[in-house]
Amino acid sequence: MEKPKLTVSRGPDGFGSQFLSIVSGIAYAKRYNLEYLHTPLQQIKLADKPFAQNLELDRANKLIEQILKNLNIKTRTNENCKMALHFHDVIRTEGCGYFYNEELFKILQDAYPKETYPIEFKNKHIIAIHIRRGSDITKQSEPTRWIDSNIYDDLINELINIYPNSEIHTFSWNDPNLKERKQLIKHVVNSGERFIDDFNMLVHSDILVVGSSSFSMVAGMFNKNIVICDEIIHQVTNPIPPNWINNFKEIFKGK
Repeated sequence: MEKPKLTVSRGPDGFGSQFLSIVSGIAYAKRYNLEYLHTPLQQIKLADKPFAQNLELDRANKLIEQILKNLNIKTRTNENCKMALHFHDVIRTEGCGYFYNEELFKILQDAYPKETYPIEFKNKHIIAIHIRRGSDITKQSEPTRWIDSNIYDDLINELINIYPNSEIHTFSWNDPNLKERKQLIKHVVNSGERFIDDFNMLVHSDILVVGSSSFSMVAGMFNKNIVICDEIIHQVTNPIPPNWINNFKEIFKGK
């Protein structure tokens, strides 16, 4: 008997938001024994860099399509199937652990293209921290998603103490309020035009600190190493995998 089919199609939105919606569809289909069919991205919206809006569209689609090919997921043609924007609400209601679990993550991580590993990471211990900034995220417009820089500054200081031989990369717009220790932190500004390179770095980092953004959240699902997050630095409604919170508590226990 043929499995019922479903797909996810978001329309114009950010890369992270659309990719996370795709992963939510894959997770939903896996739990309920459905067949997921892929609908390619049609447009990528960059609210704070409109001039770069679709410069990475081809690279984004090629990356996603390569991953889905490795997962034996077909691209939708003209099949009849259920279409949804995402399955975040269902996953949150029924329990994140039923969908975003180690079994799913192992499948996703094994499907990520190995050739995307950044050469500059070789023989280094890399900590990647995603700090969501931009003209569309301000204290005034989205006060819950704006995480104060002093929180990140304290977190970076703690990570330096715990992992003194690591190279720390922060992925953000240039934030003058972040008191960078320039001799210890390699600051990477997410330019918008080459965000797939940034995404690959998050995926391949040894420790990934997920920010208040679907961009780093979906990167965390493909990261084979240590992913950490908590409810203070992740202020979006997408459900957080429980093991990320446990990892955060384990690293910063007693802090």
